Amino acid sequence: MDDLKKLNKVGVVTGQTGDLAVQKILGNTSDKIARFKTVTLLMEEIGNGGVDAAVSDSAVVAHYAKNNSDKGYKLIKLEGFDVEKLRPGHAPGRHRNRRQTQRRAEENQRKRRIRQNRK
Repeated sequence: MDDLKKLNKVGVVTGQTGDLAVQKILGNTSDKIARFKTVTLLMEEIGNGGVDAAVSDSAVVAHYAKNNSDKGYKLIKLEGFDVEKLRPGHAPGRHRNRRQTQRRAEENQRKRRIRQNRK
């Protein structure tokens, strides 16, 4: 936790667990907290160097880091904060939408790689 206090900017997703955790560490109105609407925007900002670290739900960040392993993300557990226990599940009839969303995300990722390779 002391390491977070030493950083210039810590990114969180507004209103999520990471936001609340960082508020406890840095204070509710700290100007060191950068808030984002989505984990994707938060993680992209790390890649751009706009924030020094991201604090978010471990399952979400772990999933993002796994799917973007080429970017060198490193997961660190904050002492004093439990790792949440999540069970997979979805509302009936929503599995098709989840597959479509995953396909779109994979397609967007593929397009991003193509654009990066052209540079």
